Parts: sequence; C-alpha cells; structure tokens
Amino acid sequence: MTGFKSIKITRGTQESRDQLAGMQTRFTSENARDMALRSVESRALAKARREKLLVSAKDFLKLKDELPKLQATDIIHMAMVEALADKKFEDAARYANMLAEYQTPKLARVETTNVHVVQDASDEELRILAGLPPF
Repeated sequence: MTGFKSIKITRGTQESRDQLAGMQTRFTSENARDMALRSVESRALAKARREKLLVSAKDFLKLKDELPKLQATDIIHMAMVEALADKKFEDAARYANMLAEYQTPKLARVETTNVHVVQDASDEELRILAGLPPF
C-alpha cells in the first residue's frame, strides 16, 4: 500500500453549472450590434479619461513651477499653526513633536557614556560598580 488516497473530483452541482451558464454572455446576431455599441462607448469613455488625466497632469506641472519651494519643516510648521488656530491642540502637539525631530535630529544629540576602568580597581570597588554591597 502506498498511502495515497483516491480523491474524487467533482464538477459541481447542477445548480452551480446553471448559475455559471446564466453569467456567461451570449453573443447572438440580435445582440451583437448592441454589444459593439457598448464596446465603442466604453473605449470612448476610457479615451476621454486618459485625456483628462493628461490635461490635469500638465496643469499640475505648470502649477508646481509657480509654487514656492518649501521644505518639510515649513509644511509641518504651517500645519502646526493651522491646528493651533483651529484649537486642535493634540494635532498641534503631534506636529510640534515632528518639527522637533527636524530641528534637533537624533544624530546631533549628545549621548553620554560612562567608561569605568576596572583594571586598577580593587575588589571592593568592583563590587560597588557591579551594584553589590561591599564586604
């Protein structure tokens, strides 16, 4: 015995086959003209959408050149001032926190590191450094 099971593959119930048959589009000589007209309308609509997208993209590129050059900090600052004007203090605090990260970046912060030289330390000093009580 190989241990493999025999699996019976079914094609589905008659009800599911009927549902699939109902969903299929049937082209006949009567509806072929209607389908062709719908296809033409769909392609014309897609073409109009593409042209509208191209026009809006060109308008954006023209407008982009006229806008002042803003840095990220300027935009965050404007958002913070607007939040304060609208009395949305939680949002203003969040923007202030973001702005602080740009003004004093983490890499510029000074981190202190204490280095203890243990070569010349006595046993009692080593116990104190390790947080153990002295003898």
